[in-house]
Amino acid sequence: MIVHNVGSLEQFRQGHYNAVPLGGGKNSKVMLVCLESGQFIPVHDPGIDLCLLIIAGEGILADEAGQQIGKAGDLLYVVAGEKRGLKATSRLVALAVVAPPPGPEDHVQVERLLRKGRWCDDG
Repeated sequence: MIVHNVGSLEQFRQGHYNAVPLGGGKNSKVMLVCLESGQFIPVHDPGIDLCLLIIAGEGILADEAGQQIGKAGDLLYVVAGEKRGLKATSRLVALAVVAPPPGPEDHVQVERLLRKGRWCDDG
């Protein structure tokens, strides 16, 4: 599968981030992640590997080592079970590849923190 002009697939929404599916199969899933400034994917630790490449914009990347500013061209790689999160400080677009594809259990922490409007748990 070839996806031409990935930028034309950007879709932002009010409230929280948007993950636009680009492809995948039984072993992986590829998404275009779109966040407006201030939106975030909460810090969580699902049972899947993540490779996230920022295509445009800037934000805070979180992993087991802490938090750092990330910008276009920066890559975050996190193995299953380790903490990860992303908070946009400007309009941000990233390409995310996860393996294996997430199941409902992988979204529990994210959904709970989004309902509370929280970037991360206090412990």
